[in-house]
Amino acid sequence: MCCALAVVCVAGCYRPNVVAGPVISEGAGAAAHMQAAALQGLRLHVFNTGMNRVSPLLVGSPAPWRSAPAFVIEHPVRGLIVFDCGLAEEVGREGEASLHPVTRLLFKTRSLPGKDLVSQMRAAGLDPGDVAYVILSHMHFDHVGAAPAFTNASFIAGPGARANSVSRMNGFDPERIAWVDADAWHEADFSRGEPFATFDSTLDVFSDGSLRLIRGGGHTAGGIAVLLNLPAGPVLLAGDLVVHFDWLRSDDVQRIVLDA
Repeated sequence: MCCALAVVCVAGCYRPNVVAGPVISEGAGAAAHMQAAALQGLRLHVFNTGMNRVSPLLVGSPAPWRSAPAFVIEHPVRGLIVFDCGLAEEVGREGEASLHPVTRLLFKTRSLPGKDLVSQMRAAGLDPGDVAYVILSHMHFDHVGAAPAFTNASFIAGPGARANSVSRMNGFDPERIAWVDADAWHEADFSRGEPFATFDSTLDVFSDGSLRLIRGGGHTAGGIAVLLNLPAGPVLLAGDLVVHFDWLRSDDVQRIVLDA
């Protein structure tokens, strides 16, 4: 309990640090270029695995409920790709009792049996055994829940993600990725990245323009996002770099970030 109180006290001291961003010119620019080069047959499935409510101790009031999504991308050449794994199946079965005591203190979490990613994939006719890649925006418990199900996949995460998630404090769930063999675990090297649109550093994962990793930061060390080039237009899968639209209109992104 002392550790939990320390976490709350430290978090309570956080205040937003406003940093001037670049001046972005208006116009179609990269979005129009992406749509012209979109890969036909690329599809995105969105699954909601439950809901979280961050404690007012961290974010003040209001403290709204927010979804814990997971995404499955169908690539016409590379097969199934998962971006974030949502809440674990145990949360639907056992509730918050399945979570770390500190996590239970700082989050209200809800799910239902059959609403984990694996169950919803199977209901949609998508075989978890066919997943070739799992991309993790970061290692928090509501993003790695179904990770152990993807035993045939290569895992992609941000720089230092595994080293930074060795403790269950602050919502990390290292047991979910501990089983992944070193040969199947890959951390993005943004020193080889290139600027794209307004992003400082990106990696074209398959060298076909379909999926770009974007260097994140702010919410956790080594966070990443994905820019997906769908035929209907580009979609940014941001993890918790942007939790809700209010963050795009405000200097205060609430006290649940590492550095912002």
